[in-house]
This record gives sequence, C-alpha cells and structure tokens, in this order.
Amino acid sequence: MLFGSYSPRFLQSKAQILAIALLSLLMLSLEAFVPETEPTSSDTSLTIVSFSQTLGLADLQLETSRADLQSVAVTIQTRQGAQSQTSAIRIVLQRSSSTPSHWQGRLFLGKPADELACQVIMTTTTGLQESSNFDLAFESSTVQTPDWAKGAIWYSILPERFANANPANDPMSNLVIPKAWDAAWEDPGDDEIQRYWSISSANPKLAPRTGSRPVWTSSIFFRRYGGDLQGIQSHLDWLKSLSVDAIYLLPIFQSPSLHKYDATDFRHIDPTLAAPQAQDPQVLGPDQWQWTPADNYFINEFLPSVHKKGMRVVLDAVWDHVSVDHWAFQDVLSQDINSQYADWFDVAFDDAGRLDHWFGWPHRRNGHMPKARQTAAGDFTPAYKEHIFRITRRWMDPDDDGDPSDGIDGWRLDVAGEVGQTFWRDWRKLVKSINPDAVIIAELWNDAGSSLDGSSFDGQMNYPFAYPVTRWLDGDSRPDVGKELAQVYNHHPAVDLVQLNLLSSHDTERLASRLMNPGRGFDQQAGTNALLDGTYDRSEPDLPARDRSALAAALLATWPGAPMIFYGQEIAMAGADDPDNRRPMPWHALSDQKNETAPPQTLHPLSTYQYWLSLRKDPSLSPVLRYGDLNLVLTPDPDLLIFTRSLNDTLVIVALNRSDQTKDIKAFMPEILTRDLSLPDHPPVRWIAQPQYRVGCGYPQPLVSWLVAPRSARLWKNP
Repeated sequence: MLFGSYSPRFLQSKAQILAIALLSLLMLSLEAFVPETEPTSSDTSLTIVSFSQTLGLADLQLETSRADLQSVAVTIQTRQGAQSQTSAIRIVLQRSSSTPSHWQGRLFLGKPADELACQVIMTTTTGLQESSNFDLAFESSTVQTPDWAKGAIWYSILPERFANANPANDPMSNLVIPKAWDAAWEDPGDDEIQRYWSISSANPKLAPRTGSRPVWTSSIFFRRYGGDLQGIQSHLDWLKSLSVDAIYLLPIFQSPSLHKYDATDFRHIDPTLAAPQAQDPQVLGPDQWQWTPADNYFINEFLPSVHKKGMRVVLDAVWDHVSVDHWAFQDVLSQDINSQYADWFDVAFDDAGRLDHWFGWPHRRNGHMPKARQTAAGDFTPAYKEHIFRITRRWMDPDDDGDPSDGIDGWRLDVAGEVGQTFWRDWRKLVKSINPDAVIIAELWNDAGSSLDGSSFDGQMNYPFAYPVTRWLDGDSRPDVGKELAQVYNHHPAVDLVQLNLLSSHDTERLASRLMNPGRGFDQQAGTNALLDGTYDRSEPDLPARDRSALAAALLATWPGAPMIFYGQEIAMAGADDPDNRRPMPWHALSDQKNETAPPQTLHPLSTYQYWLSLRKDPSLSPVLRYGDLNLVLTPDPDLLIFTRSLNDTLVIVALNRSDQTKDIKAFMPEILTRDLSLPDHPPVRWIAQPQYRVGCGYPQPLVSWLVAPRSARLWKNP
C-alpha cells in the first residue's frame, strides 16, 4: 500500500465533529461526466463517476481548499444483492500537479457490483481523520464504450501492401502495373515506365501525362504488389507478438484502386484481396446480394482465424463517397435524371434532365469519387441511407440470425466530419442494436468534442495526440508537452480509454522519417514536391531517429487510451507522405536484422515495441495501463516527460528521456511518490544489439534508481 496500512481508531472530539460533518453533507452523483455535487464540508466535496458497470470502473474525485491535506484514500467494499461484503479495495487519490485542490483516484473492481460501501480516510498535518461507512448504488454511465476497446492495442494494415500469400488472386488488369514484392521502391524500371505510358495512352483522364515531373510520381499509384487477406492471416503470430487486440483494415470492398477508398460495391470484398483464385469484379444488380467466393473467404475463414487468436477485426467504412465505377453511379451516368439512384449522389441535371455535373471528394467538380447527397438536416437521402444500413447489417451479422459473433467487431469511419450528425446518430443506434460491443471510431483530425458524448462515436483517430508527441520527439524546446497532452486527455473517461493514439497512419509520413526531418510539424511538407526538390530526407532512418521511434513505443504503451501501430512502424519503416508511406512490408529484409551481432545502425526497434506493448498483457501491469487514471509530474526540463498511472492502490511511474544524456529525475519526484515504493527494474528503450541494454539483462544502475538513460524510458511500480 502506498500509504501503509491504517487501523480504525477513536478520534478526538474536534476530528469526530469534522468526520460527522463530512458524511452528513456527502452527495454522490453517478450519472454525468461532470456531476453536480454538494460539499462534504465547507471546504471539501467528493463525487464518483462510473463508466463501466461490467468492469466496475469509476473515478473518485475530491475537491478541497484545505492546505493541510497530505493524503486521501477511500476504502471500497462491494455488495452483490443480499450477499455479504467482499474484501476491501483501497483507492489512493492523487493530487493534481496542475490543480492542487483536485484529488482523483480510479476504482477497478473487475466485475459488476450493485452497491458499494465507502470509507474516506484523510491524512492532515494535525493527524488522521476517518469517515464512517456509507452505501451507494453503482449505476451505469450515460456514455458507453465497448470494454474490450478500452486500452486495446490496434494494428492498422493496408492489405495490398502487407503480405502476399496467394499470388493466384494478384491484380492483372490492363490498368495496373504488377511489381515484385522486393523490387526497389525508388527505381520504377523501364517496364513500369512503358506500362504507364500504355495506360496513359488508353486512359489519359485516368493516367495523365506527367510533363516535366518524373514518371514514377504518377506510375506509383498503379503499382500492385498482390497483398491479400491470406497474407495477413499467415502473419497473425507476428501481430500476436506485438500483443495486438484489434486489426484495423483499410478498405477491402470492391474497388479499382490500391487504397480502395473508392468503392465500386460495398456488398462485396475485392477478389484481388480474398478470392481463392483470380476473378473479375462482379457488377451486380441492386437486388442481388449473394455471397461471392471472396465474401465467403472473409466471413468463413479470415474472421474466424483472427477471432481464434483473440483479436478483433474493424473495417474502414467510406459512406461519404464512391468510385465513378460504382454500379449505382454508373446507372446515373446512363439514365440521367431517370435513374432510380439519381438522389443518391451530389449531382446536377440540365433543363432536359441530362447529367450536367457532379461533385467528387474532396469537393472537386466531376471528381473520380462522387459524393453522396446529404439533406439540410445532415442526413443521407432515404434510399441511400437504407442501402448503407443494409451494408452495415450484412458485415456485422452475416447470417442475420441475431448473433453478431460471426461478423466484424466495429467500424473506422473515413472523413466522418463530412457526414452530418443526424446520420451518425441514427447509424450508431443501428450498429449498437446489432452488436452493443461493436466499436465506432471516427477519422477526425481535430478534437471531436461533442461528437464523443455517446450519441455518435466511441472515439476518434487521435491525431490531436500525435501533434504534441511527434513535436516533442522531434526535439521541440517548449516545456509544455505534458500540459498539451493533458488537454487532449479531457473527455469522458469511457471515451479517453478507447481513443486511437497514433503517431503515423496511411495519410501521414511515417514516424521514423518524420524524426529524420525535424522542424516541419506533423504531416507538413512531406509530399512529392518535397521529395523532388530534395528538401526531404527519405533515406533509411539513422540510429537516433530509430531510438526516438522506439521511445514512442514506451509512450504509446503507457499513456491512457488505445495505442495504434501503422504496419511497419514497429520496424521503423521509412516513408514520406502518401504514396511513399505505403511501401510493401519488407519481410525479405527482416531476417537479416535478427542477428544481435549486427551493427546498431542496421537494426530495427521491433523487440522494444514487443516489450513495451507486452506490458499491457502483464498480469500486474495490464489493469493499470489499460484502465488507470493519469497524473502529470510537471518538470521544467523539456527533454523529460513524466507521468503516473494509478488504479486502486497501484501506482505506476513512467519517465521518458528524449535527450542524449542520462537524466536523474529524483528531484522531480514528489515525496508522496517516493515513499514506500519498491521499484522493480524494467529495461529502457534501447537496441537489442547493445548488450548492456538487452531486454531481460538488467539496467546498469542500482536497482532503486531514478536515472533514465539517453533516448530511453523507465517504468516503476509500487508493490
């Protein structure tokens, strides 16, 4: 116990009077995220915020103006119906470093409870004060998110570029350029150039001439490497070695592109990703919803194999726009205003009823991804909306038997901010009616705000997390990264624990390359122009950049929320912005980097990612890292990021050092954190090639030490 073990005792008269006043005025609110409270005394108030009845998760929050308060603990006993109380759980409240009047602790029961019996214990400069027991109901939160997604580890995959296990289904049309998996990325070769000119000659609108720009800047979008779902299935053990809980698949519905954000049919999986053998995409009528071989593979083989490994599958949904080759839009092109799908899309007709133009994403006139029409109320038109609802049911409960266990486990929503909230509210109700445990994650590049109030999304792609973190890893001198991160961590706790904390994605430059090109800001000046004018270093990341990339693994694993790894991030893959960030996973090169005697500059941080992410599966650390509360330890040193995670009476301290010098952080540790702590050693973030830092070989400093090595992280935990 952090505060030791206290025994009840009789109080002196003044203390008794204070305890009685404390209890008589105590008002506990369980419903709202910011509940209304009344003071427990003239200077102290306590509230409780529950956010998972199944897990027994709740926050205890105490506000006080008392300057003499040194520590606060709350003892909780649970009662299930008429059964007797269970053994007591002690919650140690932590004082906020930014708001000294605020104390908070997080309760984790690990099971449902009907009632709680509480006892507040406070230590002051005048002695111990103790409250009597009182009962309260453990009620459900108004904001619900799936428990499995709280603190889950995600892995994001572009299927066409992850692994090719079935060459029979490789794309072979006249509109693609087949590439060998290990072909040099930077060198298009004569065959690619000639093939692109052939595509351009036959389809100048699809593949325009490049002018003075190198051919590869355009031909690269037509490359196909043959990656498929079978390739992902064959590497599930790789994902398990990273402790992955959920696989986020970029779009896999029928589409002509490599990224497949331009679907031709949401009803079917693209045959180049999943079919047992090659086949042409089938363009079916509006009432033909049969299952193709690719659909059957995904439902009957891929999903069960992932679920058997204890992982979930989340699909990318792109309801805002489709391909010009989408069967319904093709009907509009041929039937004009007489098409029964004319109101599905953002189109305009002339006085004769002929199609005049349409708007494509992102708001381009006659663009190649036509946008769906929306009403003034922020909804899709009724017919298109019903089509999307049918698609949703199809993949969440394939056999329509009311049991969603044979379907996908949730959705990631592309360009969610461009679709009205009226639709999202209705769609959420549908999703949760099919599977209450399905997760809904929105692609929003700024704080989602009120969209995370339980009415639309469970969480978002947490780019607001990436902005300060990548800037800090980059060497920014402002000493406010902790405060910025605290501002990001400001939603309902049920939401903050499912936020997809990412540092790179398919829409940004890769993390390791970002760290090789400092001073640009997140996802800034990293596109093709920067590559052509020579201002962007696209070489393989050097040792310092890979060190800082590995340091990011420690932060992702220990910060509240759900860490997301973009495929290849764990091996420090290089890449500027799209399309350079979508290189094939270099499986052919990985075997050469397993040799621990190889020079450090040739090694990747895989073992570091595996180690830090595995802590979320460690029996003693998993609960506090997945569900625990956060408190920052502010320091004027911009090279340090220090914070604590707490759950019940378990306390974890995490310190990250981005500098090239060893840091002693003892001076920044409040006395309350250093008292009664037994500090087991954890290896810092370094390379397996350096023997003194090998995982499991121990830290080269005394066991109870507050030293943090260069470009490293350490973790301490009380017993």
